[in-house]
Amino acid sequence: MNATILRKPSSIATSIQMKRDQDKRAILLLEGTTDERVFDEFIDSTKTKIVITYGKNNLIDVARLLIDYSFKGFLGIIDADYYYLDGEEPGIENLFLTDHHDLENLILSSSSFMKIVNEFGITSKVSKFSSDLRKDLFIRARPLGYLRWISVKDNFEINFNKCDIEIEFEKLVDKETLDMDLDNLIAQLIEWSGDSLHVDKEAIKSRIVPLIEENSIDPLLLCQGSDIIKILTIGLIYVFGNKRGKTLNANVLDGMFRVSYKFKDFKKTKLFEQILSWEKTNSPYVIFQN
Repeated sequence: MNATILRKPSSIATSIQMKRDQDKRAILLLEGTTDERVFDEFIDSTKTKIVITYGKNNLIDVARLLIDYSFKGFLGIIDADYYYLDGEEPGIENLFLTDHHDLENLILSSSSFMKIVNEFGITSKVSKFSSDLRKDLFIRARPLGYLRWISVKDNFEINFNKCDIEIEFEKLVDKETLDMDLDNLIAQLIEWSGDSLHVDKEAIKSRIVPLIEENSIDPLLLCQGSDIIKILTIGLIYVFGNKRGKTLNANVLDGMFRVSYKFKDFKKTKLFEQILSWEKTNSPYVIFQN
């Protein structure tokens, strides 16, 4: 059986169900392997099995199928993305959202942030640049966050794929101030989108400027954590990093954040409280270590 078939929601759900007689552990559904590297440190593996579903939509479909099968003892965790901003949630039993836009933002909101900054930044330069670096990075990422959100809401079909390439992402950020100029940002994304884009610069700008001026949306719900990590990487390389900080790339930094995230920080989240509540109503299944 090829990998594509094995990654289909029906195949994943059927496999979970068929193994229940031999494996009585709780099932924790996660979107991908990067999430697994975080939660694997928190769970009791003798009582919980992590199952990767290869994406949010797959996870939602797997959860629905398991409910249809009347399967007991599973829960899934997905990135909230824009659910909170759009005023809607999946409404699926045993499915929980991250407190913020994504798991990365959950980590960036924890004590891990300053641990990483102190490890790879020069304290005096960081302090000179900002009195609250985490807050300022999220503020700087807002224009891109609004563009991502509005592109989905208004079907602008902007192509953000090159934002995943660090050398391309640098074109969006001023290497001295770490600001994102909206005109440059829109122009660059229009260029990257090519013929697939069916909206002009002024139409995009007219949707974004009022949102920036209104400034009523929590950046933690709006911005992608991966964008914040890339901006921080640029800051370490060009503005306030020490010798080791100047050699980092965003993928390495992202991995360091995940490794540094501690269970004590996760215990402070709404998501943790929701899962504890799930454990109480789904005995004898448990997810976390005692």
